[in-house]
Amino acid sequence: MSDAFSASVEELSPRAPPPLGLVAQLPVAAAVPLSLSSGSEDLEAAFARFLRLDVADGDAAADTIRGYLGQLAAWLRWCAEHGTAVGMATPDDVKRYREDLVRQGRKPNTIAHTLNVLRRVYAAAVAAGLRPDNPVVGIRPPHDKRAVEDFGYLPEVELTLLFRAV
Repeated sequence: MSDAFSASVEELSPRAPPPLGLVAQLPVAAAVPLSLSSGSEDLEAAFARFLRLDVADGDAAADTIRGYLGQLAAWLRWCAEHGTAVGMATPDDVKRYREDLVRQGRKPNTIAHTLNVLRRVYAAAVAAGLRPDNPVVGIRPPHDKRAVEDFGYLPEVELTLLFRAV
């Protein structure tokens, strides 16, 4: 990890900058270097700039930034385990990652958040001119199948009484 990136991460949250670099505080930091492609300090700098300026409209709390870094670290770990070059990931790679998250039992809202973080990471890379496209655009989270079951319907008798009352 570049020193410039570490310094940038420490200054990401104007509200409450942590005393140590956020990356160093992540439990996965030792196992997964924060690098979107081997040796790409430009991409690391673009991500640091994105976190500092774009997350929460430039006023992200340290916990929010830590969450983004955690999501990114999980993606980096998955890519390493599957032989995927993060800087050259394709939509199919993202779909396979989503499939693995579903298999792990992650909830649709959690997967939606994960995909949103990755979409924003790659948008920062595109904005910095480091990538021509965003492989996460158009990748949707799975539907929450419980949503229909959780919706309460009125039994026919109560519905009839409601209509009579109106």
